[in-house]
Parts: sequence; C-alpha cells; structure tokens
Amino acid sequence: MSDCKGANTPMGKGFEYNKDEEIIDVPFRELIGSLMFVSTSTRPDIAFATSYLSQFLDKRTKTLWTQAKRVLRYLKHTINIGLQFNKSKENSIICYSDADWAGCNVDRKSVTGSVTLYNNNVVAWLTRKQNCVALSTAEAEYIAAATSACDLLYIKGLYMDFKCVKNVSDIKCTLLMDNRGAIELTQSYENSKRAKYIDIKMHFIKDLVDKKILDIFYVSLRRIICQISLLK
Repeated sequence: MSDCKGANTPMGKGFEYNKDEEIIDVPFRELIGSLMFVSTSTRPDIAFATSYLSQFLDKRTKTLWTQAKRVLRYLKHTINIGLQFNKSKENSIICYSDADWAGCNVDRKSVTGSVTLYNNNVVAWLTRKQNCVALSTAEAEYIAAATSACDLLYIKGLYMDFKCVKNVSDIKCTLLMDNRGAIELTQSYENSKRAKYIDIKMHFIKDLVDKKILDIFYVSLRRIICQISLLK
C-alpha cells in the first residue's frame, strides 16, 4: 500500500455490505485493529469508517477488504492532517452531538457521533451504533445526546482530577445539537412523557439540565458538519 493512489474520503459513496458475497482469506481483522488504534488516537475523521467495518470482522468479503484498504489510501492522501492544540485562558467544554437516524442498512439502528472540545481543542470523539432502534429522528438525537453527555462529564471530571480549575462551577459545559425536538425532550416534563418507550437511563441528561450542570443549545446542521465528520 506504500505506492497506492490516495483517496479523498475514507469510504466510497453508496457503499453497502452484501451478506451473500464470498468470504476471502485476507488479514481483515488485523487491518481493522490497526485502523481502530489510529482512529481512537489521532484521527477522528476515520472513526465512522473503522467503526462500520468493525461490525464485519468475520465477514472478510472482497468488497469489505477493498473498503478497508480505501481507508489506508485516505490516510496516505491526508498524511499531514492532525490535531492541533492551542493555549487558552477559558475553561469551557463544548460537545457537538448528532445522529444518523436508521443509518445502518443492515438492522436500521442509528449511529451516534460526537466531538468534544476543551477550550476549542478537540480532546474526545466517538462514533457508535445505538443499542436500540429509534422510531424517530428526535429519539435518535436524544439517545445520541445522552451518550455525548457522558463523554462531556468524563472530560470535566478529568480536568477536576488534574486540578486545572479550583471549583467545578468554573468549567462551563455546553451540548450543541441540531434537532429542536430532542432539545425539547431534555427541557420539558410534558414532552418527556410522550417518549416513555425511550430507555429510562437516557433521561439522565434531562436531570443534568434540571440541575444546571449542562446547557443545551440548538446549532445548525452546517455548523455541526464543520465540527463532526463521524457519521458518514
């Protein structure tokens, strides 16, 4: 692959898994393991592709193998891209949250994507298939927000342990998402009663809002796309 042609994106347009395709003998599992190490360390832009391909570790088809090698081609094309950290006097944690409703063509589960910034520096990110099938976009976004809030609070706890700030109230935590319906679910008791089928653990995010631990605001999809590339 050292002499391969670079690719502009981690995944090809319209890529879909074909369960009827023949399995071939290639080191697919080993390659995905290496890509996962890279994606969780320094390259959030390949997180979705790696997460998607990791579902098929025992399905070593030619199409999946070609797609995995495309991620390598993308890394070669973007070899000079990396994370940059800048000094700041602020103490703020901002998390961008999004969901790709029914995005998986295999089981129609949604995919959560989020990126967390501390003082405008990217410090955490994730792309993860949701455990249950969401019945609406708002539900998928709500579940994604709850997952993202866990990451946000974890980062906040780390900075408290590192004694970066004296008081927990000195760190402002903000969650940004592009679905007003999901935001209403976190802020209104009446609206939350309409979604009782959502697992109870997801409602902890509403508790964070009620206790003023977390602020949630609407942000346009375009701005989220500029910050997060973990869903496509």
